[in-house]
Amino acid sequence: MPRFSRPIIVDGVQVGIACGREPDRACSSCGGFGAHKLCDYPVKSKSGTCDRVLCKQCAHPVGRDRDYCPAHFRLSQAR
Repeated sequence: MPRFSRPIIVDGVQVGIACGREPDRACSSCGGFGAHKLCDYPVKSKSGTCDRVLCKQCAHPVGRDRDYCPAHFRLSQAR
């Protein structure tokens, strides 16, 4: 389960740390919540990959720890 933590700052002083589940993100393909994957299709960008946010149902596995969004999966199959 993805987790997050961030400092709690009051009047410029850290008074604690907030921890919990990472907030659910919407899938860029279907719009459903619970998207925890990113498209790994290689593109010219700072990260070198597409990075569209994907849910488990919309992500197409193409290798170990590699997933493509539906559009890039179709593109990769056309080659």
